[in-house]
Amino acid sequence: MKNYIKIFLLSVFAIVACTEVQIPEIPVASMLMNEDEVTLSKGKTFALSVTMLPEDATDKTIVWKSTKESVATVTPDGIVTAVGFGTSYIVATNPASSLTAACMITVQMKAPYQIVVSEVGGNEISQTVFGYPGMTLSLDAKSTDNEEHTYEWTSSALDYVSVEDGLLSWRNAFAAEAPLGYLLYAESQIEVKAEDGTATSFTAVNNVLSTFGLNEVSRQVGAAVKMELSESRTVQIYAKANNGISVLPCSLYSLKSSNNSIIEVKMVSDCWTVKSSSAKGIADIILTFAEREFILTSITIEEHVEEEDKDFGGNTENFPVDDDIDWGVEDENQEN
Repeated sequence: MKNYIKIFLLSVFAIVACTEVQIPEIPVASMLMNEDEVTLSKGKTFALSVTMLPEDATDKTIVWKSTKESVATVTPDGIVTAVGFGTSYIVATNPASSLTAACMITVQMKAPYQIVVSEVGGNEISQTVFGYPGMTLSLDAKSTDNEEHTYEWTSSALDYVSVEDGLLSWRNAFAAEAPLGYLLYAESQIEVKAEDGTATSFTAVNNVLSTFGLNEVSRQVGAAVKMELSESRTVQIYAKANNGISVLPCSLYSLKSSNNSIIEVKMVSDCWTVKSSSAKGIADIILTFAEREFILTSITIEEHVEEEDKDFGGNTENFPVDDDIDWGVEDENQEN
């Protein structure tokens, strides 16, 4: 009898051991998105997330979908990217429960904005920027929408004015002809373009004025000058810059005399000088700039020069004025 009981108990234990324990599934009862509505600018991203209850739900799988992918896209982990203008719903679905949660994404069209170009640490530039060979100018670009943009700077004439990341560099190159008021003149269009295509442009002028100075007295190029025997005068060449009239560095050009026995030309202390000899006569002062030659002036050497002729060569020459250009130079500068 005892053997039968043992066999029975062993059979019961075997049946219980072979039976799988069934753990009941806990379904998702509710889903809540972290945002109901989100407004984005084109190109911006936003992270959505979903809270599911109860916390110990068995299957918390989420499938993300955008109802309008031309407006907004979403990754499998809920990262939304605004790609076009309009409205789209981002829907999160739990397949196990068929529950959903959604967020409305609005992608706003940006209001038109402008690019403002200014000197670094200075004022906004005008439509025309003046400079001369060897000059550099650091510029900065900002947008009126107060957002960060990347800008591309280009020059239409790199031989005249080059640009790199807002740094303008004026070159020693010029066009074939110069307008009235200039000895040498060239233009380049500088364009500043944002990554979305918004752009602005201005003109960078590379120039040398058709005036020069003897002891800082201005004369028109080619004007005749009288000097006394053994007299010495300094020579200056002028250009237009944003802050007015500038004296060009003497290293940019060279001078020579057509008759060294009458007029001697040399550089003294980084400045060109002309010195008359002890003999009377006439000599031309020849300017070489950008591989071109110009007769700067014709100097007559006399034993005695009247005061008016001595100071002004017979007449007073002001800086030239081109009617097509707003010089913005005070009169006192023009009379230097």
